[in-house]
Amino acid sequence: MKSTNSVTAILAAIILINSSCQKNNNSPKDETQLQASVSQNAVDEYNVQSGEQFISADANTAVAVNPSFSVSGSTNNSIIAGAVIDKSQLTEFVKKIKIIYNGDDVLGVTRTGNITVELVSGNSWLNAGAVLKITVDTLKVNYLGKSWIYNGTCYIKNVSGGLAFIAPDIVVHSMRVNGTVTFDDNTTLTWWSARKNSYHKNDLSFSSEGDTLINNESCTMGGVNRFGTAFLVKAPQAIVSNATCGFDKPVAGTRIFTSDNRNATITFGVNENGTSVSNGDCAYGYKVDWTTWSGQNATLIISY
Repeated sequence: MKSTNSVTAILAAIILINSSCQKNNNSPKDETQLQASVSQNAVDEYNVQSGEQFISADANTAVAVNPSFSVSGSTNNSIIAGAVIDKSQLTEFVKKIKIIYNGDDVLGVTRTGNITVELVSGNSWLNAGAVLKITVDTLKVNYLGKSWIYNGTCYIKNVSGGLAFIAPDIVVHSMRVNGTVTFDDNTTLTWWSARKNSYHKNDLSFSSEGDTLINNESCTMGGVNRFGTAFLVKAPQAIVSNATCGFDKPVAGTRIFTSDNRNATITFGVNENGTSVSNGDCAYGYKVDWTTWSGQNATLIISY
């Protein structure tokens, strides 16, 4: 799991929000505690989002070679590094495969456990309206001496039909996730997500929007962190990335993180001065804006 994601700034913002329930106290001890909390929440949020991303990506990779779920009775270990695709459960009536992670080191990351991918609506994943159900069963990820255990369920609907980056020119998926992740200290984070993801073949770009309304505002994620604090992520502008700059380095987009009636705004795709990049340019990173406990405006610019 790479550290080059928008997670550090995002979670810095989240913990600043979550810490708002404390009284204003600017002693060095309090600031040290706040910094430690920012760091911990940044790691947690990154692992939730990157875990969700690799799970959906592996499921799509496995299904793309057999979208009708018609080839059964064998295993395949050549498509996904560090995993075997088990097709032994496939029948005429049960369109289900299992991705079993074998604990091999893949770029410093090891995974054990499995995810089950089932076509629960439609005759083929190619069809508009087809739905995949992804069940995550005790999927343990180890990286740099840390581990996370994921459990949960994800539904992906192929809104447009077709295969991402293959055909048609724009493929749209809607995603719903409910899951938990357990950390080394046995604390647990619970989250849900609702996103609409678009894959653009012509310019190899990707965009992700919020896909649910809460109080008439578009939202993409929410839940309760390991410290028991609820949060909500609003999505006023789609996050956009592309193959040229890297899908993990957005060139545009905004998210607003809300907890305890406090907000932190993340602007993706800025240069080193915090200005949004021009069309066609790659970004240095993203900008985080929030209000401090003392009521001052604060800004943080972090590189991808």
